[in-house]
Amino acid sequence: MQGDEQRAHPLKMRAQTVIQKSSALIRQSSRLQEQTAGLLNQCEEKTWLENFAPVQVQRDIQWSDRRSVLRWAMGAALRIMKAPMGNLQLVDPASGTLHIAEHCGFSRQFLEYFNDVHKGEAACGLSLKTHSRTVVEDVTESDVFHGTAALEVLLDDRVRAVQSTPLIGASGAVLGILSTHWSSPIRLGSHNFRQIDFLARTVVNCLESREYAIPRDLLSSRHLSP
Repeated sequence: MQGDEQRAHPLKMRAQTVIQKSSALIRQSSRLQEQTAGLLNQCEEKTWLENFAPVQVQRDIQWSDRRSVLRWAMGAALRIMKAPMGNLQLVDPASGTLHIAEHCGFSRQFLEYFNDVHKGEAACGLSLKTHSRTVVEDVTESDVFHGTAALEVLLDDRVRAVQSTPLIGASGAVLGILSTHWSSPIRLGSHNFRQIDFLARTVVNCLESREYAIPRDLLSSRHLSP
Protein backbone atom coordinates (compact mmCIF):
# COMPACT_ATOMS: atom_id res chain seq x y z
CA MET A 1 0.00 0.00 0.00
CA GLN A 2 2.80 2.35 0.95
CA GLY A 3 4.52 1.61 -2.36
CA ASP A 4 1.38 2.59 -4.24
CA GLU A 5 1.25 5.89 -2.37
CA GLN A 6 4.90 6.58 -3.15
CA ARG A 7 4.31 5.90 -6.84
CA ALA A 8 1.18 8.12 -6.84
CA HIS A 9 2.98 11.02 -5.19
CA PRO A 10 4.98 12.06 -8.30
CA LEU A 11 1.78 11.86 -10.36
CA LYS A 12 0.01 14.20 -7.94
CA MET A 13 2.95 16.60 -8.13
CA ARG A 14 2.84 16.55 -11.91
CA ALA A 15 -0.91 17.05 -11.90
CA GLN A 16 -0.57 20.04 -9.57
CA THR A 17 2.14 21.50 -11.79
CA VAL A 18 -0.08 21.13 -14.87
CA ILE A 19 -2.99 22.78 -13.03
CA GLN A 20 -0.79 25.68 -11.93
CA LYS A 21 0.55 26.19 -15.45
CA SER A 22 -2.96 26.00 -16.87
CA SER A 23 -4.17 28.61 -14.38
CA ALA A 24 -1.26 30.86 -15.36
CA LEU A 25 -2.12 30.45 -19.05
CA ILE A 26 -5.77 31.30 -18.37
CA ARG A 27 -4.73 34.46 -16.52
CA GLN A 28 -2.40 35.41 -19.38
CA SER A 29 -5.17 34.71 -21.88
CA SER A 30 -7.57 36.94 -19.95
CA ARG A 31 -5.03 39.76 -19.88
CA LEU A 32 -4.40 39.28 -23.60
CA GLN A 33 -8.13 39.48 -24.29
CA GLU A 34 -8.38 42.70 -22.30
CA GLN A 35 -5.40 44.19 -24.13
CA THR A 36 -6.81 43.12 -27.50
CA ALA A 37 -10.20 44.64 -26.67
CA GLY A 38 -8.45 47.88 -25.71
CA LEU A 39 -6.53 47.97 -28.98
CA LEU A 40 -9.69 47.26 -30.96
CA ASN A 41 -11.48 50.10 -29.20
CA GLN A 42 -8.60 52.41 -30.03
CA CYS A 43 -8.64 51.28 -33.66
CA GLU A 44 -12.41 51.73 -33.80
CA GLU A 45 -12.10 55.26 -32.47
CA LYS A 46 -9.28 56.04 -34.92
CA THR A 47 -11.29 54.60 -37.81
CA TRP A 48 -14.32 56.61 -36.75
CA LEU A 49 -12.33 59.85 -36.76
CA GLU A 50 -10.73 59.05 -40.11
CA ASN A 51 -14.01 58.11 -41.77
CA PHE A 52 -16.22 60.76 -40.23
CA ALA A 53 -13.82 63.70 -40.19
CA PRO A 54 -16.13 65.69 -42.51
CA VAL A 55 -19.22 64.79 -40.49
CA GLN A 56 -20.24 66.71 -37.41
CA VAL A 57 -21.19 64.18 -34.73
CA GLN A 58 -23.70 65.50 -32.24
CA ARG A 59 -22.19 65.09 -28.80
CA ASP A 60 -25.64 65.03 -27.21
CA ILE A 61 -27.11 62.44 -29.57
CA GLN A 62 -29.24 59.81 -27.84
CA TRP A 63 -27.46 56.68 -29.06
CA SER A 64 -30.03 54.52 -27.30
CA ASP A 65 -32.81 56.28 -29.24
CA ARG A 66 -32.78 54.49 -32.61
CA ARG A 67 -34.96 57.11 -34.26
CA SER A 68 -32.38 59.77 -33.38
CA VAL A 69 -29.61 57.53 -34.71
CA LEU A 70 -31.43 56.97 -38.00
CA ARG A 71 -31.99 60.71 -38.37
CA TRP A 72 -28.32 61.39 -37.66
CA ALA A 73 -27.25 58.62 -40.06
CA MET A 74 -29.30 60.15 -42.86
CA GLY A 75 -27.63 63.51 -42.40
CA ALA A 76 -24.20 61.88 -42.14
CA ALA A 77 -24.76 59.97 -45.39
CA LEU A 78 -25.67 63.17 -47.24
CA ARG A 79 -22.51 64.89 -46.00
CA ILE A 80 -20.24 61.94 -46.75
CA MET A 81 -21.61 61.49 -50.26
CA LYS A 82 -22.08 65.25 -50.87
CA ALA A 83 -25.63 64.49 -51.96
CA PRO A 84 -28.67 66.79 -51.71
CA MET A 85 -31.20 63.97 -51.38
CA GLY A 86 -31.43 60.60 -49.67
CA ASN A 87 -33.53 58.11 -47.77
CA LEU A 88 -33.06 55.30 -45.27
CA GLN A 89 -35.42 52.37 -45.68
CA LEU A 90 -36.01 49.53 -43.23
CA VAL A 91 -37.17 46.03 -44.09
CA ASP A 92 -40.60 45.12 -42.78
CA PRO A 93 -40.08 41.61 -41.32
CA ALA A 94 -43.68 40.66 -42.08
CA SER A 95 -43.73 41.53 -45.79
CA GLY A 96 -40.04 41.63 -46.64
CA THR A 97 -40.52 44.99 -48.36
CA LEU A 98 -38.68 48.28 -47.84
CA HIS A 99 -40.33 51.21 -46.10
CA ILE A 100 -38.91 54.69 -45.64
CA ALA A 101 -37.86 55.56 -42.08
CA GLU A 102 -35.87 58.74 -42.80
CA HIS A 103 -35.61 60.96 -45.86
CA CYS A 104 -34.43 64.32 -47.14
CA GLY A 105 -35.19 66.39 -50.24
CA PHE A 106 -38.05 64.48 -51.87
CA SER A 107 -41.61 65.22 -52.94
CA ARG A 108 -44.65 63.48 -51.55
CA GLN A 109 -45.04 61.54 -54.80
CA PHE A 110 -41.50 60.15 -54.53
CA LEU A 111 -41.93 59.17 -50.88
CA GLU A 112 -45.21 57.37 -51.49
CA TYR A 113 -43.82 55.47 -54.48
CA PHE A 114 -40.66 54.28 -52.74
CA ASN A 115 -42.33 53.53 -49.41
CA ASP A 116 -43.22 50.00 -50.52
CA VAL A 117 -40.39 48.49 -52.54
CA HIS A 118 -40.02 44.78 -53.25
CA LYS A 119 -36.86 42.82 -53.99
CA GLY A 120 -35.42 43.65 -57.40
CA GLU A 121 -37.35 46.91 -57.82
CA ALA A 122 -35.29 50.06 -58.50
CA ALA A 123 -31.78 50.50 -57.05
CA CYS A 124 -32.81 49.94 -53.43
CA GLY A 125 -34.80 46.81 -54.26
CA LEU A 126 -31.90 45.44 -56.28
CA SER A 127 -29.57 45.93 -53.29
CA LEU A 128 -32.14 44.16 -51.12
CA LYS A 129 -32.14 41.23 -53.54
CA THR A 130 -28.39 40.97 -54.14
CA HIS A 131 -27.17 41.99 -50.65
CA SER A 132 -24.73 44.33 -52.37
CA ARG A 133 -24.40 48.00 -53.24
CA THR A 134 -26.12 49.31 -56.35
CA VAL A 135 -24.63 52.35 -58.08
CA VAL A 136 -26.47 54.07 -60.92
CA GLU A 137 -24.38 56.93 -62.29
CA ASP A 138 -27.13 58.05 -64.69
CA VAL A 139 -30.69 56.78 -64.25
CA THR A 140 -31.57 57.61 -67.86
CA GLU A 141 -28.93 55.19 -69.17
CA SER A 142 -29.31 52.36 -66.65
CA ASP A 143 -30.97 48.99 -67.21
CA VAL A 144 -32.11 49.14 -63.57
CA PHE A 145 -34.67 51.84 -64.43
CA HIS A 146 -35.16 51.43 -68.19
CA GLY A 147 -38.86 51.37 -69.06
CA THR A 148 -40.02 51.50 -65.41
CA ALA A 149 -42.46 53.79 -63.64
CA ALA A 150 -39.71 54.41 -61.08
CA LEU A 151 -37.69 56.28 -63.72
CA GLU A 152 -40.48 58.79 -64.23
CA VAL A 153 -40.79 59.30 -60.47
CA LEU A 154 -37.05 59.92 -60.20
CA LEU A 155 -36.97 62.37 -63.09
CA ASP A 156 -39.97 64.25 -61.72
CA ASP A 157 -37.90 64.86 -58.58
CA ARG A 158 -34.84 65.75 -60.71
CA VAL A 159 -32.90 62.65 -59.63
CA ARG A 160 -30.24 61.62 -62.14
CA ALA A 161 -27.96 59.39 -60.05
CA VAL A 162 -28.32 57.12 -57.01
CA GLN A 163 -26.37 54.70 -54.86
CA SER A 164 -28.00 52.21 -52.48
CA THR A 165 -25.99 50.53 -49.72
CA PRO A 166 -27.50 47.58 -47.85
CA LEU A 167 -27.49 47.44 -44.05
CA ILE A 168 -26.49 43.80 -43.49
CA GLY A 169 -26.90 42.29 -40.04
CA ALA A 170 -24.79 39.69 -38.27
CA SER A 171 -27.00 36.89 -39.60
CA GLY A 172 -26.46 38.04 -43.19
CA ALA A 173 -29.99 39.38 -43.54
CA VAL A 174 -30.58 42.85 -44.97
CA LEU A 175 -32.09 45.12 -42.31
CA GLY A 176 -32.48 48.14 -44.54
CA ILE A 177 -31.07 50.24 -47.36
CA LEU A 178 -29.26 53.58 -47.16
CA SER A 179 -29.53 55.54 -50.42
CA THR A 180 -28.26 58.90 -51.58
CA HIS A 181 -29.33 60.74 -54.73
CA TRP A 182 -27.94 63.46 -56.99
CA SER A 183 -29.54 65.85 -59.46
CA SER A 184 -26.89 65.23 -62.12
CA PRO A 185 -24.92 62.18 -63.34
CA ILE A 186 -21.98 61.42 -61.05
CA ARG A 187 -18.92 59.21 -60.63
CA LEU A 188 -18.08 57.93 -57.16
CA GLY A 189 -14.70 56.95 -55.77
CA SER A 190 -13.71 54.17 -53.36
CA HIS A 191 -13.16 56.71 -50.56
CA ASN A 192 -16.87 57.57 -50.61
CA PHE A 193 -17.80 53.91 -50.33
CA ARG A 194 -15.37 53.24 -47.48
CA GLN A 195 -17.00 56.00 -45.47
CA ILE A 196 -20.57 54.97 -46.25
CA ASP A 197 -19.78 51.33 -45.43
CA PHE A 198 -18.47 52.34 -42.02
CA LEU A 199 -21.61 54.41 -41.45
CA ALA A 200 -23.75 51.42 -42.49
CA ARG A 201 -22.00 49.19 -39.93
CA THR A 202 -22.64 51.79 -37.24
CA VAL A 203 -26.35 51.85 -38.08
CA VAL A 204 -26.51 48.04 -38.10
CA ASN A 205 -24.92 47.91 -34.64
CA CYS A 206 -27.66 50.19 -33.34
CA LEU A 207 -30.43 48.26 -35.06
CA GLU A 208 -29.18 44.95 -33.68
CA SER A 209 -28.54 46.08 -30.12
CA ARG A 210 -30.49 44.30 -27.40
CA GLU A 211 -34.17 44.87 -26.80
CA TYR A 212 -34.67 46.70 -30.08
CA ALA A 213 -37.47 46.03 -32.50
CA ILE A 214 -38.32 48.30 -35.43
CA PRO A 215 -41.30 50.38 -34.26
CA ARG A 216 -44.31 49.83 -36.46
CA ASP A 217 -44.90 53.57 -36.74
CA LEU A 218 -41.45 53.90 -38.33
CA LEU A 219 -42.83 51.86 -41.20
CA SER A 220 -46.01 53.88 -41.54
CA SER A 221 -46.85 56.59 -44.05
CA ARG A 222 -47.00 59.32 -41.40
CA HIS A 223 -43.19 59.54 -41.61
CA LEU A 224 -43.42 60.57 -45.25
CA SER A 225 -44.28 64.25 -44.87
CA PRO A 226 -41.77 66.16 -47.03
